Amino acid sequence: MTPKRILLLTATLLSSMASFAQFAFNPQVGLSVAKLRNLESDESTKARVGWHAGADFRIGRRFYVQPGIYYWQTSTAFINDSLKIQTDLQRSDIKLNARIGLNLLDDENAKIRFSIGPSYNVLISKSAKSDDLDKVTLGELEDNFNNGVFNFDAGLGVDFWKISFDLGYSIGLSDALDNTAYYKSEARYGTFYFNVGLVIGNATSSK
Repeated sequence: MTPKRILLLTATLLSSMASFAQFAFNPQVGLSVAKLRNLESDESTKARVGWHAGADFRIGRRFYVQPGIYYWQTSTAFINDSLKIQTDLQRSDIKLNARIGLNLLDDENAKIRFSIGPSYNVLISKSAKSDDLDKVTLGELEDNFNNGVFNFDAGLGVDFWKISFDLGYSIGLSDALDNTAYYKSEARYGTFYFNVGLVIGNATSSK
């Protein structure tokens, strides 16, 4: 068999496998609105807007698996009346997703998708900002950031031609702050997000 025929056969096999597996690469950017939940009676929170960027991979036909990796920058206001704390908690994370999904509608140029699954945020930077607290107190608050946060995510998405739109909610399963001698809290994140992306691959239609 000649090299030309080998290349042609290999290309045909790869094309057939891609069609069977239905693989798509979906880079995205988006905005999020995060608040803290599971608060004590003397704690309160205010939503802040953050942003994120990354990519998902979709592997499958009507049912698919959807691993992904993102950079997230999250900010939320945290108030504790008893300790007279009012600060903006800001963190940057690498977020790892492991979802499964279902194509609710699958047309030639459009999809409606639903996906759920766990995710894990790996802390890469952190800061606590306030005009009312001294640097020592802010430093102690920053030391309380949880370095790893488990979440459960659910979202609804639409693909129109090669453009994707996703709206979803991420509920924190881990405490946002570690319990230390200085401060104890069971506050957890709750985050709404909206993404816009580009679909690269053969996931436009499973037909």
